[in-house]
Amino acid sequence: MHSNDVMNVTEDILTTKTLDQEADYGGIVDRTIKALDQTCAKCIRGTNEVMGSIVIVLTMKTPNQEHEANKDIIAKRPRAHTLSEEQMEAKRVQERSGYADRTSEEKEAKRVRDRLRVGSHYHSTAPIPLEASMAMAAVGIGGVLGLILPPRGGRGGAVSWSAGTGRRAAALVVRASYEAGVGVMATKVGMMTYFEPETGKPVPVTVIGFRQGGNVVTQVKTAATDGYDAVQVGYHGVREEKLTRPELGHLGKAGAPALRHLQEFRLTAVDTFEPGQELDFAELFKEGDIVDVSGNSIGKGFQGGIKRHNFKRGLMTHGSKSHRQLGSIGAGTTPGRVYKGKKMPGRMGGTKTKIRKLKIVKIDNDLRVLMIKGAVPGKPGNLLRITPAKIVGKNIPKN
Repeated sequence: MHSNDVMNVTEDILTTKTLDQEADYGGIVDRTIKALDQTCAKCIRGTNEVMGSIVIVLTMKTPNQEHEANKDIIAKRPRAHTLSEEQMEAKRVQERSGYADRTSEEKEAKRVRDRLRVGSHYHSTAPIPLEASMAMAAVGIGGVLGLILPPRGGRGGAVSWSAGTGRRAAALVVRASYEAGVGVMATKVGMMTYFEPETGKPVPVTVIGFRQGGNVVTQVKTAATDGYDAVQVGYHGVREEKLTRPELGHLGKAGAPALRHLQEFRLTAVDTFEPGQELDFAELFKEGDIVDVSGNSIGKGFQGGIKRHNFKRGLMTHGSKSHRQLGSIGAGTTPGRVYKGKKMPGRMGGTKTKIRKLKIVKIDNDLRVLMIKGAVPGKPGNLLRITPAKIVGKNIPKN
């Protein structure tokens, strides 16, 4: 439907001699609706078409005539029928049963109508292209032809028509981070001082050991079966009574013993791994490698701003009454609230923490321990996750 057709229909209505106080407004509305329906039936579906509900409103120039005309039109306007619960349920069943037989274009048109939430005054079954809808809106501003939009669009009168494209919004894609290589799980033993044999220089190191059972591949996930490539590794052998039957069944498929912890390592390729394979830390790492170590930090309970966020304290003398208090947390009337994420006292520690780029100083195969320079999260006995460090340009692409 083109803008010229709309203008022709409007001119035909305006040139009639019945536009007086005794006009048959109901007949004018009916003729206008029929004319628009006949013109809309010739429309061709386009990429920018919308499904709308059209109500023709004829207004007069004087306030009294306009008031009387609106009352007459509203009285003669078709009303929405109230359906009972049984009729509504039967209608929903009928819509669900016929939804599968619809074409893709009909399904997309129904989704557009549902999004627009069109009212039930008068429904036009023909699609309205963008050009026609904009032309109708232009005529409606003149006070003769108006488009009543869904409830979101204004308080009546002449309102602008927002044409929807009927396209779906882009789906949110979540991409997980890839590891630089498969890693292992281990247990923190404690800290000590290690003296370098060549120079005798003392180096603070964390001793990391491995419990009985080691690291065993319990599942190999591929893009064909699970949608992504990853290796699931189990650690810390326990008695079978400690696990549930679903857990034992999952481990039994891989031929692995009863293991307490299961973690995944997402990789770009998993061709070299198979269920039941044991991972030896001496083969995966060597002295001098740089690794990332993650684990749960030590919980410190509820702490103040100075300890939790490294805030500075106030003066202790010169009449200061603010020593370790938090201070102002925001303005008053504007914005009249505390911004989310404000650094304030609260629970500290006990969260997953990763320490990046730590150097492996020593590997002792006899004691089955690693010595890593520096501190790692958690207290002795804490579960740790050790992976090759991510270094952009070396094992992680720059793009």
